[in-house]
Amino acid sequence: MAKGTINIYDYIGKGGIESKDILNIIDGFKSNEVSEIEVRINSPGGSIFEGFSIFNQLRDFNSITTVID
Repeated sequence: MAKGTINIYDYIGKGGIESKDILNIIDGFKSNEVSEIEVRINSPGGSIFEGFSIFNQLRDFNSITTVID
């Protein structure tokens, strides 16, 4: 069982981390059969719409651990 890490260390939305960036990471995880994800967050905030989009993308995985740095 492979494990992947997503680091969200920037503003969420335009000019920072966008949902399309996370989607690209997740697509890479899927092609490498990653089934566990650790999401590390240290963000000053951002767009609620981008945040919900990221949340919805992550719901496809059974095992997600979130760490607030």
